[in-house]
Amino acid sequence: MRSRAALLLLNSWFLLSAQQRPPVVLVNGFQIACDPTATSSGTFGNLRQYLTQDGAAVYFFNNCQYPGASIETLGQDFGQYLGSLKNLDGSSVTNVDVVAHSMGGLIVRSYLAGKQNTTGLFQPPATPAIRKLVMLATPNFGTPVASLASFLGPQTAEMALGSGFLWDLNTWNQDADDLRDVDALAVVGNAAIYSNGSLTLQSASDGVVSLTSASLAFSPFAPPQRTRVVPYCHTSQSLFPCNGPAIANVTSTSHLPGQIIRSFLGGATDWTSIGTPPDQDPVLSKYGGSLLEFETAAGSLDPSAAGVTFGTPATAFQSGATATFYAEFVPAASSSLHYTTSASAQTTAFTLPAGGARASLIKPAPLVYRVQTAAAAVPTLDLAAGSLISIYGAGLSSLTASSSSAALPLQLGNVTVSAGGSDIPLLYVSPAQINAYLPANLSGLVPLEVKNPDGAVTLNLLLDPAVPAIFTQDASGAGAASALHNSSELPVSASNPAASGEYVQLYCTGLGAIHASGGLDMTTLAVQVFLGSPAVSAPVVFSGLAPGFTGLYQVNFQIPTGIPSGSAVPLYVTAGARTSNTVTLAVQ
Repeated sequence: MRSRAALLLLNSWFLLSAQQRPPVVLVNGFQIACDPTATSSGTFGNLRQYLTQDGAAVYFFNNCQYPGASIETLGQDFGQYLGSLKNLDGSSVTNVDVVAHSMGGLIVRSYLAGKQNTTGLFQPPATPAIRKLVMLATPNFGTPVASLASFLGPQTAEMALGSGFLWDLNTWNQDADDLRDVDALAVVGNAAIYSNGSLTLQSASDGVVSLTSASLAFSPFAPPQRTRVVPYCHTSQSLFPCNGPAIANVTSTSHLPGQIIRSFLGGATDWTSIGTPPDQDPVLSKYGGSLLEFETAAGSLDPSAAGVTFGTPATAFQSGATATFYAEFVPAASSSLHYTTSASAQTTAFTLPAGGARASLIKPAPLVYRVQTAAAAVPTLDLAAGSLISIYGAGLSSLTASSSSAALPLQLGNVTVSAGGSDIPLLYVSPAQINAYLPANLSGLVPLEVKNPDGAVTLNLLLDPAVPAIFTQDASGAGAASALHNSSELPVSASNPAASGEYVQLYCTGLGAIHASGGLDMTTLAVQVFLGSPAVSAPVVFSGLAPGFTGLYQVNFQIPTGIPSGSAVPLYVTAGARTSNTVTLAVQ
């Protein structure tokens, strides 16, 4: 028999272990017979027990406690639920890991986006409380089962193929959704046949959700290995015959999705060798899915679009409940998209990649493909107010022009760009790129519109307190940093390296809010510089706006002693919760 002291010691170890990692919240999916008193075992089997053994406090968000609610409302309820959680020591929980099954993944995505019940309206939380997310068989682009049962209520109607809810959710931030940079993983089942009457594919569904819909390919920064294909079914009872265990019902330690979840949340790498990534799956490596919406050149919805086909031989798209069109399994290709409008028959070049489904806006130019910091491509869709940005697209301008004065114009080459309803200063315009300044007084989710004589295009930008990015000498965002010797103001280069103990001026954008101090515009957020490998913090003596420039930040720092010399020493900066691109600095 264990002594009382031993039991107390064991209990103390468990409390410490549990508090060393974030709590885990399990989120169930759609329930035909909703039980508000149900426990997590009805969906997740023994998963709660196993995660507790791993040292995590485990909670269960049972969406049946909010009967009849839309997925948007459930996302808001989920956010309030996270705000009510307490750690074992009684303090408020600030960060959780989440495991969501089926519709539960859409609830979490709706929370991250701050989706409201009003079409196209989003109020994203400033700081999402999620560290890691595992989505099990989530119908990110809908399911034919929901299409057949849309009469059951708002939840099934929103999960129907081609629904307006799914279009909004997959295009809310820069016409995409990067899950607010949450570390995410999708586990999808392929133990069932997929059949839609015209196409039958083996091992392409879990009996409810197709591989293309459940894949994480919609997130622009998710590598293929973040989707794991396993021979499992959606549940133990699927609409279509399915030969495999339920994907979320973790009944033993040998359950493959359970092993993936425990490894991923625990920070191990075992999950990378469990299941198959899309590029190695015989179906996902060949097929993609697509959700389309059509607009006029002026940027308004074109409800007359019809007869959508893609590729050779042609794959026909189906019309959704709103002015959308969808297809779940389309052979991946770069080919022609054909459709008709009230004006005429239309053809446009279109690329549909393999690996999963994506949402795409189809319209005549001008088109915007991506907006990012002007210094570098960083792995987020978010931007910071007060920064220099680059807008990439097609047909943005009919000519190339640059600003010739320090007072930046609001119109350049017959192009205007507005953010939050007001025109913003422009530095450069061309058919494929616009460089502009995003004013410092903006915050939250703001609409960005590019307008020229041919038409207009609008998308949302989500603004963070800081999204740091370092300029480089070749403008690539990688390689040698744009940095000057403080003493001579000559560029730091391989032929003129910085010395230990020397002060260097580094040029960035996106470092966030500024305030006046001693006649200088200083950054409000703390800015840190890290140099070398392993990285060493370098003393920062100044961070603020470069005098005489708009949107350009200058960081003066000292080269630490003991940094190994080299022509390409790694360098990055942090501001707030964000880390910049990694560049190089020559050090002797």
